[in-house]
Amino acid sequence: FLWISMELNLLSFTPIMMVGKNNPEIEGSITYFLAQATGSAILLFSSSMLWMLQTWSPNSFALFLTFSILLKMSGAPCHFWYPSVMSSISWIPCLILSTWQKVAPISILAFLLPTNSNIITTLAGLNALTGGIMGMNQNSMRSIMAFSSIGQMGWMMSLMTIYKPVASVLYFIIYMSLIAPLFLIFNNLNTKTIKSLNKSYSKSTLIQASISLLLLSIAGLPPLTGFFPKLMTFFSSD
Repeated sequence: FLWISMELNLLSFTPIMMVGKNNPEIEGSITYFLAQATGSAILLFSSSMLWMLQTWSPNSFALFLTFSILLKMSGAPCHFWYPSVMSSISWIPCLILSTWQKVAPISILAFLLPTNSNIITTLAGLNALTGGIMGMNQNSMRSIMAFSSIGQMGWMMSLMTIYKPVASVLYFIIYMSLIAPLFLIFNNLNTKTIKSLNKSYSKSTLIQASISLLLLSIAGLPPLTGFFPKLMTFFSSD
């Protein structure tokens, strides 16, 4: 059922990415479709083999299944398509891609957790590390937010590995509530690069304060809202 839902979701979301009908958006939507189709093919093959073997214990097919989910949810090390797609589409599709499109793959990953906890723990750290390091040398705001999303996914996967599903859902809801207004502001200001963000700061003190607080909150700076999910992760690990 989840696989069918993801495929219907893919077919529904791909046209939304091409709303501007310009070349970068078309290229981005094709890249997204190919990445998702590849992930779906690997997912279907590996799950079929696991069903034939009548086992969900860790093996090569279980590993293929885990990485197919990572490919679909743009998790490291299968994130190669995500920053380029994010930088080629508009902010509203970026918001959907960073939030709603990850719900189904994350649900499947949570289902795989009992048999792949060690692998997922390693991948959680890899996602947090990749998002933090790779985001530092980006000029495009969409690419920066893409790597930020990868890093946040690592923190959320960390909560999943210590069997805190409610805390993981709460983390995801807080993350969505933070990036939604930020992406809408960027969309209204037509912010594309760090340079254009600097120009936006001079337009209004309210805009400057809103963007600064939201960015610092997403970064997890205390005592802002985004700090508490990370604090919750540390407390849950005890």
